[in-house]
Amino acid sequence: MNLTRSDVSGKDHSGGDPHLSVITILAPSIRDPSLAPPGKGTLLVHCPAYFDYQNNWQTGEGVSRGKEYSTLKKQYADILLDRIETAFAPDLRRHIEVMEIATPVTYWRYTGNTMGTICGVKPTAKNIRAGVAHHQTPVKRLLIGGHCAEYGGGVPIAVRAAANASLIVLKEMNQQEYSRLKAVMNGD
Repeated sequence: MNLTRSDVSGKDHSGGDPHLSVITILAPSIRDPSLAPPGKGTLLVHCPAYFDYQNNWQTGEGVSRGKEYSTLKKQYADILLDRIETAFAPDLRRHIEVMEIATPVTYWRYTGNTMGTICGVKPTAKNIRAGVAHHQTPVKRLLIGGHCAEYGGGVPIAVRAAANASLIVLKEMNQQEYSRLKAVMNGD
């Protein structure tokens, strides 16, 4: 489910301001009940955010996650929850038992991705001409199979990159399995 505002521009929907940005809400435990205890559920609330927001999320140049960082990320999450409660889920907070808040600083810390990005290479004309996204590495038979191997980002792109890396390996090592996987991926 997406929560947008009709009074802001498309640019503002992806600008990182928690008051204006689009909010995406997913409920993964609906498809997979094992993600939560019986009678409980999970929600994933996501919105565009940027590493440099308010002086790198109040971490400063050294990206030191102190009290200011914790306070700011809680305030940011509260703004998102306020918007969700106002739009369609009154008293949502009353039902929250556990809440984890991740920021671009979180993603940078755990993945090392530039500026905490959760996406791969942007599909701009410049990047495509330069061949920025690719599976090959300088090490023989070592391929990239994650979101940086394809243009775009997110889980679907990472899955596609992994499947394509598999095809590259199978084409060289097992033609029969390569043909079978290729047929499945082509919908044959």
